[in-house]
Amino acid sequence: MVRVCADTGSSLTIAVKWMYKESQKYRLRMKEIKLTITLANGQRYLVDCYKTIAMVGVKDREMLAKFITLLEATRNKIRLGTYFLESTSISLDVKNRCWFFCNSQSQVSF
Repeated sequence: MVRVCADTGSSLTIAVKWMYKESQKYRLRMKEIKLTITLANGQRYLVDCYKTIAMVGVKDREMLAKFITLLEATRNKIRLGTYFLESTSISLDVKNRCWFFCNSQSQVSF
């Protein structure tokens, strides 16, 4: 099991260096790209990163997810961006500190 964070300020799902190493074990195809990242303060950075698609299990469901792996990010958690949250129909209930699938009544605390 891997712990992740929901990042509603990012459209992309960002993975960290250890995920890149894990993906090599499973021979996932990763494409090296350059990506311009805009931070919350408006600063823009051009970074080298890798993109891939992998199967992700969330509770009792599995779905394909697109990941961007930043090799400079070594201590951060995986951050699930809004594209992932929308495509998997995950809704966040920040007030009650839980999340749920839109078509399910069961909630999961965070």
